[in-house]
Amino acid sequence: QGCSLHPGRAGAGAPENVPQTTFNPPHVEPPSLKSPAAMMQQPQQYRREPFTEGKRRRMNMLAILLNVFVPWLVFCLLYALLSFSFHYEHPTWAWGIVIASLIVVVILGLLTLRRSTVPQKSPMWYGYCVIALFAAVILAAFLGDINYWYNMQPFFDIENLNTYPNVDPTLDRGQQRMDAGRVYFTRGSKIDTSRGVAFKNLDTYCVAPIVNGDSKPD
Repeated sequence: QGCSLHPGRAGAGAPENVPQTTFNPPHVEPPSLKSPAAMMQQPQQYRREPFTEGKRRRMNMLAILLNVFVPWLVFCLLYALLSFSFHYEHPTWAWGIVIASLIVVVILGLLTLRRSTVPQKSPMWYGYCVIALFAAVILAAFLGDINYWYNMQPFFDIENLNTYPNVDPTLDRGQQRMDAGRVYFTRGSKIDTSRGVAFKNLDTYCVAPIVNGDSKPD
């Protein structure tokens, strides 16, 4: 005799006291047949595309303003320091302040490198500040020194010389006014271009005597 394979039935000759169990497989819905509510409850993972909008980072306005205006202010101060009368009267102090400013920038650069090794610390603003300050100091020293030697130093030299008004070329000689920066001649004085000569002292100058009326120079 054969045995029955129906669940819940015992075949012929099977002991009656053996418990019989049934297996019910779990009901799994196909992915396409899931309800929208069930799909919303399940966490979904999205891959961020290159041009999708991510989490915005808050900007530090104080850091932006400091990085814009502090290097500009340092440049203006050092440029004025090397261009005007302080450089003429105290050249050692002027260049000492420039060198001290450069040392401060180097120290800030070392601190920025040290900060960049600390995790979760962004050294972007510190690095920009160091680069901007370094450029401000170098450009101020270079441009300020050029402006001083080509424009301001000749002006200060003349300012430190004496001024002589009402000089009569028929009575006064040039050797008496060697320390003159400004000379104002009497009315009727003029340059006698017919006696002009060339004078060279590094540069070539045109030299002519100054006479008063029809008088002849000594």
